[in-house]
Amino acid sequence: MKKLFILLMISSQGITCAMAQGTGFRLGLEGGANLDKISGQSFNQEFNFNYFLGAYANFGLSKGFGIQPEVIFSQSTATTTTNFNSIYNQSGIAQRHASLQYLSIPILASIALAPRIYLQLGPQYSIMINEDRTLVDNGAQAFKSGNFAFVGGFWFRLPAHINLLARYSAGLGNINNLGDQDKWTSQSIQLGVGLTL
Repeated sequence: MKKLFILLMISSQGITCAMAQGTGFRLGLEGGANLDKISGQSFNQEFNFNYFLGAYANFGLSKGFGIQPEVIFSQSTATTTTNFNSIYNQSGIAQRHASLQYLSIPILASIALAPRIYLQLGPQYSIMINEDRTLVDNGAQAFKSGNFAFVGGFWFRLPAHINLLARYSAGLGNINNLGDQDKWTSQSIQLGVGLTL
C-alpha cells in the first residue's frame, strides 16, 4: 500500500505541473484484448486471450512530451501443468485453471516519434481485486495481492478522437504466494482502442 501511495503522489505532481503550464489536458476511455501469461514451471507457457477496460488522463507537459496516468481493469487466466501437483503436493488433477482480476495503475511517459505516433514507457502497479481460489486444495491465496511491472508500447492518434494502442508489460516481482519452490512472473500484451473525450 505504501508503494501505491508513492506512485499516486508522483502522478499528482505531474498533474499539477501540467495544469500550471496549461499545455493540454485530455480524458479518455480505452479497452481491448489482454493477452497474458504467467511464466514458471507450474504453468503452461502460452498467452491466454482476455480483456481490459480503463480510463486515462493525458497531460501535455511540452511539445511532443506528456504524462498519461491510467486506471485499468483487466482479467488474467492461466492453466497449470502436471508439475504443479508435484511441486505443491496437490491431489492428482491434471490441470487447474487460475482466473485473476486486477486493477492496474500505469503512469506512462508519452514521447512523440512522429505527428500522430507516440512511444509510451513507465511503471505500473497492479492490485489483485479477485482470485478464483481453486488452484490449491485448501483454497489458499496462491498469488500475491500486488505486483510492479514495466510497460512499453505505442499510441497512435487517429482522426475523430480515436486512438490505437499496442503495449507489452513485464512483471518485475515474483507473484507466487505459496512459497519459493517456483518463481511466477507475469507478462501481457495489450491491443486496444481509445476514445478521447
